[in-house]
Amino acid sequence: QIVVESGATLTLGQGSRLSVKQGGKILVEPGGELRIYAGSMIDLKDPESTIHIQGWMTVKGDFEFPGYGFFQFDPGNRLVLESDFNLEGRGKGKRFIRINEDEQLDVGGGKITLRNGAVSYLEDSHLSIGAGGEAFLWFTEFSGRGTGILAQGAREITARDCDFLGL
Repeated sequence: QIVVESGATLTLGQGSRLSVKQGGKILVEPGGELRIYAGSMIDLKDPESTIHIQGWMTVKGDFEFPGYGFFQFDPGNRLVLESDFNLEGRGKGKRFIRINEDEQLDVGGGKITLRNGAVSYLEDSHLSIGAGGEAFLWFTEFSGRGTGILAQGAREITARDCDFLGL
């Protein structure tokens, strides 16, 4: 396990590769930051390997995500999009995001593209698209006990071949 404590930043620069195996975890604590630059790779090797965001996650460009693990977002997380957030998974129904209980994953006015994966929601959670924001959802399953997608003033939301189960 790697812990990014309050005041610390884990930076994935262009050309860098982060590999997590055997149920390993990267934990970004409140006040910590994961900064992801274009051209980096995050390879969560198995379905139980995670990047657990309690602090900040800043997306500064497209990155590769070839593995089977997932990002999980806790209350207090902050997603900062300085670039579009494009996440492509390993196939429809294979989880790449979990939004934990009583939490939102807030895209704000940014752009998110989710393709070939699954978003799981715990109780009272949702994906939030704010004023001017955009969401492009392709071949993705959304399931659980949350609200699903909450759009307030979003510019565009497009969903193609997506399943919404139990929301």
